[in-house]
Amino acid sequence: MKKEITFKQYKTALKIVKDFQSQVSDLNSDFKDSINKLKKLNFYNENVTPGTIIRNAGLSVRACNCLINFNKSSMSMTVRELSKIPMSEIWKAKNFGKKSMEEIINLYNNVGLSYIN
Repeated sequence: MKKEITFKQYKTALKIVKDFQSQVSDLNSDFKDSINKLKKLNFYNENVTPGTIIRNAGLSVRACNCLINFNKSSMSMTVRELSKIPMSEIWKAKNFGKKSMEEIINLYNNVGLSYIN
């Protein structure tokens, strides 16, 4: 049995669909804007994966030097391997500060990894 809908119900449903499409479009636009801002700040690199070697991950010279001071072989580690080292240990590296920590956390977030405190 097929149920008939009224014109008013049709208009209401159409309005709901159009509102939903508008909201999705706004979210998509906001997402693209956020990605572009991150790219400008060098906090986002779509070519970096968990298997990327740290020296190719786009970290600043300071962050790289801190990691080298922490562990001489860290530049040949992958992002995934580095994420397995507790942040409390990395934090002890010479000249390692808040900005270097933020860079590494952003790197982990960009590739979908979490870090160990």
